[in-house]
Amino acid sequence: SDVYKRQGVSKGMVTYYFESKNQLVVDAISHFLERQEQLLHTVVHAEGPVRERVRLLIEAALPSRSELEQQLRLQTEVWSFAKEVPEALDAVRGSYLRFRRACEGMLEVGVAEGYITAPDAASIYLLLHALMDGISFQLLLDETIDLDDVRARIVRLVDELLTRQS
Repeated sequence: SDVYKRQGVSKGMVTYYFESKNQLVVDAISHFLERQEQLLHTVVHAEGPVRERVRLLIEAALPSRSELEQQLRLQTEVWSFAKEVPEALDAVRGSYLRFRRACEGMLEVGVAEGYITAPDAASIYLLLHALMDGISFQLLLDETIDLDDVRARIVRLVDELLTRQS
């Protein structure tokens, strides 16, 4: 009832499009994930050198403390819901997989450009993603951490990982 009241539509309209509360939530989660993917895909598929796209991706992953807090709250709710609703879990897994493939493609372009010289470049995405998740959480726990400094350090670290020779 909150949904149809807030949207100014009839209850029948909501139940016509969504067979259950779970379906409504799964569709909302899917819509959110699609918007996040679009934002990140814009960075991954942008014109220009991969080195710059990696920097932009890190900035997009660590936008501001307030946005990180909102994202963490939503992710917590989504994962809690997804534990019980297989369709939601499938939506989350699919989103992560599509984005991972896009990032791996970007890294392959970096290899072709000659920027990425690390022999295990494809596996670096997993490390980068885990690092972003962990750093996000730490930034929310400790307000004394300088976000700009952390971004700059991560950019340098990832650059070193991608350009190492062995």
